[in-house]
Amino acid sequence: MEELLTRALLGSEWQGEAGRDYASFILGFSVSALADLTEEEAKTVYRAAKVLRITPELTGTDARP
Repeated sequence: MEELLTRALLGSEWQGEAGRDYASFILGFSVSALADLTEEEAKTVYRAAKVLRITPELTGTDARP
């Protein structure tokens, strides 16, 4: 799942380490590693990455809730 999420965020402003911030913003809790997400959490983040196209400007300077 982590690899799928990483690929979904590739080329966006959320690629790499920022992916944790993105997942934290989408899920509403602090994510320390994409690999720690459950399958359902990962699916939620993946769908959001493909549909919502949220940028750092929309979340403020820090995407963590």
